[in-house]
Amino acid sequence: MAKTTEKSGDQPSSRREALVREADMQTRAIMRLEVWKRLSYSMIAVGVLLGYWNLEAGGPDWAFPLAIVLLVVFGLTSVVLYLGVSRAKENVKHILDAADVDLDARHGDARDDDSGPSAASPKTADAKSGSSR
Repeated sequence: MAKTTEKSGDQPSSRREALVREADMQTRAIMRLEVWKRLSYSMIAVGVLLGYWNLEAGGPDWAFPLAIVLLVVFGLTSVVLYLGVSRAKENVKHILDAADVDLDARHGDARDDDSGPSAASPKTADAKSGSSR
C-alpha cells in the first residue's frame, strides 16, 4: 500500500505530522524560556534598584554588592536566553518550512472565510439579524 502524501507530493503525511508535532513541542519550550527571560530582566531591574537605593538613598551596605551580583548573573543569563530564544524561533521556522507549513497562508485563509461575523459588513450583519439603521 502506498503512503499518502500532502499537496506538495514530496512529504509523507506521517513525516509532516512528526515535524509539525516537533515544532509544537519546541514552541511550547520557547514559551517557557520566554518566562525565564522575563524573570531575568526583572532581576536586572531589581539589581539596578538596589544599587540606586544604596548609592543615592543611603540604603544598607549589603545592597550594592548584591546589586552587582544580580546585574552580572542575570545580565549574562538574559543574553544567553535572548540568543537561545531567537535561535530556537528560527529553528521552528525551518522545521515548519521542511513540513511545507506556511503560517502566513493559514492566517490569510482564516480572514478570507466569509462564514464568520467579522467578515460581514455592518449592513449585512444588520440585514441578517432583521434590524435596520
